[in-house]
Amino acid sequence: MMERMKMVRETSQAAYDTSAALQANVQKSCELISQFAEFERKQIQLNLDLDLAKQNFQKAKDKTTSMEEKMRQALAQKDLDLAAAQKEAEEKTTLAGEKLASIGTLEEDNAKLKTTLAEANKEVTRLNKDKVALNDKNEDLSQKRNELEAYLGGLAKKLFLMLEEFCQNFVEETGQIETNLDPINSPIKDEAAM
Repeated sequence: MMERMKMVRETSQAAYDTSAALQANVQKSCELISQFAEFERKQIQLNLDLDLAKQNFQKAKDKTTSMEEKMRQALAQKDLDLAAAQKEAEEKTTLAGEKLASIGTLEEDNAKLKTTLAEANKEVTRLNKDKVALNDKNEDLSQKRNELEAYLGGLAKKLFLMLEEFCQNFVEETGQIETNLDPINSPIKDEAAM
């Protein structure tokens, strides 16, 4: 009878130990589920942040592209204006050359030509200055776009690394839970569970 009581006591102790281990595993599972929910919330927030960064990047890129196109059009128009002014100056110079044949009106035509040429040169100078200013603005915009692309690329890498680290930690934690719940590791060595 004593032996039977001893056996019952050992079995009860083993059951109690198993129950305590199960309770610890359940508590750890609850903690991991809580951590998982927090990580999942962080992942959702990171994904939202990444989407917002992508949208902002696309908007900035579209705006830069639009501004670059406007700059190109403005430069092309300035080139056309410059060519037209030069052509006009050439035409007036040619006309002045033809008029030089007339001795009586030589000085009058010469004065008109100088005035027109001075105005054309002023216009050419102004157009060249405008072209240089537009080129500088275009370079500034390109530099800003490149800096923005570099920043957003770094941010995307950082977010990706955080997400990757989160996924690795989750896999390791769930692997530990599965090992603790394995019936082979049970102190009772229950044949039915194995």
